[in-house]
Amino acid sequence: MMDTFLPKGILFVLLLLALGRCTSPEHSLHSPPRVAYLTTATSARSPHQETEAALRTTLADDSLSISTFVLPSAAAQDSGAVQNGWEPVQAFSPDVLVAGDLASLQAVLDQHVALGSKPVVYCGAYAWTPPPNAPPVVALSSPSALPSMVDTLRLTDQPLRSVLLLLPATEKAAQPALDSLCRRTGLRPMFAWVNDFAEWTAQYTSGNENFDLLYLASATDLPGWNDTLAYDVARQYIRRPVLTSAPDMVPYAVWGITQDNRTRGQWAAAVVQRLLDGAQPGPLEVPYQPATQSILNPELAGQIDLTFSEALVAQSRLVTPTE
Repeated sequence: MMDTFLPKGILFVLLLLALGRCTSPEHSLHSPPRVAYLTTATSARSPHQETEAALRTTLADDSLSISTFVLPSAAAQDSGAVQNGWEPVQAFSPDVLVAGDLASLQAVLDQHVALGSKPVVYCGAYAWTPPPNAPPVVALSSPSALPSMVDTLRLTDQPLRSVLLLLPATEKAAQPALDSLCRRTGLRPMFAWVNDFAEWTAQYTSGNENFDLLYLASATDLPGWNDTLAYDVARQYIRRPVLTSAPDMVPYAVWGITQDNRTRGQWAAAVVQRLLDGAQPGPLEVPYQPATQSILNPELAGQIDLTFSEALVAQSRLVTPTE
């Protein structure tokens, strides 16, 4: 029998190829699972900070690698900037993608194939309605406190028929769910999508003149946001009940029922662990029990002669002008 020998050059190339397979992110035998947390939020007061921290704490394990990526807002960036924002994510090669807000979720869906069609988890504050042919997403379905707040206000003989929902333009994917929610509550909704603080103040002012009710989404990530000026605008122009579910918006509203953002991160961590253990994305049942808090703003409520019941005051935290 004759021995067959390969030229040394070919052996060297084959060795390099084998090493490349073993050390690449997709094929490494020893690389820990990788989880990417994606957000478009940059404010230190953003609720995403608490969600991300809870995700990391719950998944604290040497066998996992977790990285956070702040994506450019598609509403404020050209396509080249958005594409460049994905390069670090692609280089990280995550096994699971966790979207912390609707803007990052939409961006993930746009890049889903390029990212290897990895499982996607959404843990943002607003309900998401899957568009046709969307890839499977394990999405948090968080109950809204808006209907119960509206019912409570109606007991005070407030004529609540129309509502202006004031949201950052990056959250437009929330419209179908919010529209349906308002109509089920007996409200005629109108949406104001704003791109910066100047637009927010203009809509807040006009909304108090033209609608029976305002609903505020978190807006401290808007370019040019100024807490002091926002508070001055609220004190000067509030004419109608203003509600919110965002803790950072309570100083500009009369009432907020907020959720502990950490519970969203803990829920996302439980889903991630299930996915890494082999569960398939889609209708994956993972219990979610949010901790809520009622917060009243007596100063702004007093300016519109709105009086809350003693029972509601007793179970609520009162916000002060300095908060």
